[in-house]
Amino acid sequence: MRHSNPKSVWTRIPVAPAVAYAIYRRSWRLLLLSILWGVVNPILFSPPKDEEAWMTRGVLAQQWWVRGEGHGILGYPSQTFSARQLC
Repeated sequence: MRHSNPKSVWTRIPVAPAVAYAIYRRSWRLLLLSILWGVVNPILFSPPKDEEAWMTRGVLAQQWWVRGEGHGILGYPSQTFSARQLC
């Protein structure tokens, strides 16, 4: 639950661009620091006090979706289309 703290989420967002920039610049130091920050970040922040924050809800929704409970949108099953159905 620590990684759903809004402060943790907002401070993890720059990790992916920092990793890409480190690879582009071939800066092993920046790459190591970016990856280390991504690993240590959830440990530094406490769990959220409530689930009202937008980022907290986003992380919890992602967990819900990964568990397989998110079939469809707003109660409607998702449709998979193929070329055969279009003809």
